[in-house]
Amino acid sequence: PPRSTLFPYTTLFRSEQLNKKRDADSKDGIINISDGIFLALVNDIYVNKDEYVGKKVRISGQNVRFEDKDTGEVIYAILREGPGCCYNDSVIGFEYITDGKYPEKDKWYEMIGEVIIDKYKTGKVVKLKLIEIKEIEPKGKLIHFQN
Repeated sequence: PPRSTLFPYTTLFRSEQLNKKRDADSKDGIINISDGIFLALVNDIYVNKDEYVGKKVRISGQNVRFEDKDTGEVIYAILREGPGCCYNDSVIGFEYITDGKYPEKDKWYEMIGEVIIDKYKTGKVVKLKLIEIKEIEPKGKLIHFQN
């Protein structure tokens, strides 16, 4: 998908409610992007990226591999299907990078990653730097991209 499909959507929670739930779900200094606040918290990380840079997050989703059609770069992302309408469904999650081998695509994983900012064309992209990953049972429909 174009990278714009990974960017934020309207926040479902007010900031105060979201921060309270986020902090209650966090353990050992790791922000848990749990099912109930997935969309709102991913959105908050994109919108308020400077507040999250350097922090660790736990996220689960499908490992997706695709190619940026503008640059030819191979990109990995941990994604979930998002809200959409009329066969125009979206995906929500983060691109990620690793110093090691990328895990098998199309499987579901729980990942711990550090929030980083990377440059993309003339702007900035929020990504995760992989720290830890383990395979889990799928929690939703598989996402398919044509590349």
